[in-house]
Amino acid sequence: MGLFRFIGDMTSFIVNLLLLPLSIYGLMQIMGWDWWIALIGAIIVSMLPFFGSVGNLLLAACGAYFVIIHWPNLW
Repeated sequence: MGLFRFIGDMTSFIVNLLLLPLSIYGLMQIMGWDWWIALIGAIIVSMLPFFGSVGNLLLAACGAYFVIIHWPNLW
């Protein structure tokens, strides 16, 4: 049982880590924050047990939406 829990926890950690940049960009666009404040906010949101995972997925979806919308102007 311990090995499966470890694998699940590591998978969750890696997914949250990969979604972090999109979550940061989503918070930057929604809240109007600078990137470092959005980084702190995204890390705090991702540390919540269940709601953090759901919130991180929603913020990442918002971030992906804003990346698609603003793609020509990002560079």
